[in-house]
Amino acid sequence: MHQKYDLKGSTYKRKANKYERQKQSPTYKDLDFIEHHPEGIYLEMETYNALIKTMQRDCRVLESFKIMDYSLLVGVHNLDQSAKEKEERHRMQAEQAALEQLQ
Repeated sequence: MHQKYDLKGSTYKRKANKYERQKQSPTYKDLDFIEHHPEGIYLEMETYNALIKTMQRDCRVLESFKIMDYSLLVGVHNLDQSAKEKEERHRMQAEQAALEQLQ
C-alpha cells in the first residue's frame, strides 16, 4: 500500500500535520486526498457497487447505535509505482549476483 487516508467527508482541519507526514507510513486526511487525487480514484463498476452497498449497510448500523463520528480508511496501491519498485528490486538483485560472481 503506497498511501492511506482517514476520510470523514469534511475539510475542516482535515490535513495531516507535519509530524504525521514525516512518518514512514503517514495517514493522510481529506484535504490531502483531494490534493493527491484531484480526479478521484478509479474503481471498477463491480468494486464500486460493492463498496457503496457496504457503506450503506455500515451507515445503517452506525445510525442504529446513534454513532455520528466515523471515518473511512482508504488504502491506495499505485500499480505503476509498484511495477517500478519491482523492476528496481530485480535490477539490484541482478547487480548483486554479478558482484558475487566476480568475487
